[in-house]
Amino acid sequence: MKASRISPHGPRQKAPTTPGGDVTPSTNSNAANPEDQGGGPSWDFYRDVFGGWRWECTAEDFNMQDSKSSYETREACVAAALAAGMKMPLHERSILCVQPKQELHCSLDVALGTYRAVFTSNTVDTQRCLESHAYDLYVLDYWVPGSSGIHLCREIRRSDPHVPICFYTAAGSEEQRSRAFRAGASSYICETAGVEALSEEIGALMEQSDKATAHAQAESYLAVQAALETRAVVAISPSPNALKVASEALENSAMARAREIFIESGGSLAGFERVWHEVFKQAFCADAARGAAAQHG
Repeated sequence: MKASRISPHGPRQKAPTTPGGDVTPSTNSNAANPEDQGGGPSWDFYRDVFGGWRWECTAEDFNMQDSKSSYETREACVAAALAAGMKMPLHERSILCVQPKQELHCSLDVALGTYRAVFTSNTVDTQRCLESHAYDLYVLDYWVPGSSGIHLCREIRRSDPHVPICFYTAAGSEEQRSRAFRAGASSYICETAGVEALSEEIGALMEQSDKATAHAQAESYLAVQAALETRAVVAISPSPNALKVASEALENSAMARAREIFIESGGSLAGFERVWHEVFKQAFCADAARGAAAQHG
């Protein structure tokens, strides 16, 4: 478990993950956890009392480090965490499952297999999860206390247009199914089909998403390459601090453009967060190699 503390930046607004709360992590011991990083440091993103985004890193020995400043967007905060050393392996996947029926959580957890599953039972806790994390797939019920699965689906689609969204619900009428697809659902499964049908559908959706991620990653790599070529017009200063600022500005600019291209190419926000570090590293190394070859040529 993470050591707890009160942040000097004010109380954190994050979904509870302890017994007694409505947000529960997967109990599947094989599930991959994108925060745990394979047993390494744990990374968390949250809003402070002023509405800014911050990151927090908890090492295996429970020593903590957090961002010294806040960021306007979660994307900028993630970029800062990546620069600070956060690693997001490609194989890890997470699913947010919005299911008011607590008695279904256990069977759904089994159906979600090796993915890391987070369960919520109402709209308030679901909103907290949506604000603090980007997920690889969403499983929604049609009826959700405080709102509806249709409303949540529309909200997710506005910010993450290509992420898989699967309805798993007892609502089985054709009108309800049609409303879900009009809201942006990727698939719709009735509970009468059983969790086995859900498991198969999730596997198919993840496979499609992986293919889209690979294509989007290639496109975003080209965007980063183009951004790195602009270094030639960046003013060169003998000041190390000025060079550092220019380098960070270049990476942030490349990241913003790469994210835009990644989403336009069919990728999801969670997919981009996983691959960004490797995309920039590969593009940077390739650019450095070209520069070295040009100097010796």
